Amino acid sequence: MKLPFLFGAVAIFVLFGNAPSTADANACTLLTPAQILTATGVVVSAGKNLGGSYICGWKASNASKNIVVYFEDASHRTLISGSSPFMRNVQKTPVSGLGDGAVYISNAGMFGTGLAVKKGQHVFQVRAPGFPADQGKDIEMKLARVILSHM
Repeated sequence: MKLPFLFGAVAIFVLFGNAPSTADANACTLLTPAQILTATGVVVSAGKNLGGSYICGWKASNASKNIVVYFEDASHRTLISGSSPFMRNVQKTPVSGLGDGAVYISNAGMFGTGLAVKKGQHVFQVRAPGFPADQGKDIEMKLARVILSHM
């Protein structure tokens, strides 16, 4: 079922605005299918850009579990600060020990959870739609650490 995956990717685009201004901001370079397999136990396809190079999605073969990464220039700060008007009803829970700042963002009725992390001049968000909430948070944390290890 492709609809929830595409809806989530489009929703991230709508919520968080324009592409990052950095020329090298390609979210698909942040993770490999092998790294995702290690974190999730699920085989995924190669990442595909969704709506621009700043959003990447990796789909499981059964398409019920996916990984989505959104990458932006820290000057936008919408993922961390919630400055987008669409973020007003989103619960933000600080997470310590990741990058220069991190928050879990949650809107159970619309998008589920995601982990947003700031490191230097960049901010990224990892989402694991299709996984149970607690497992999704664990996966988002593992994948955020992988991304941070090569930033």
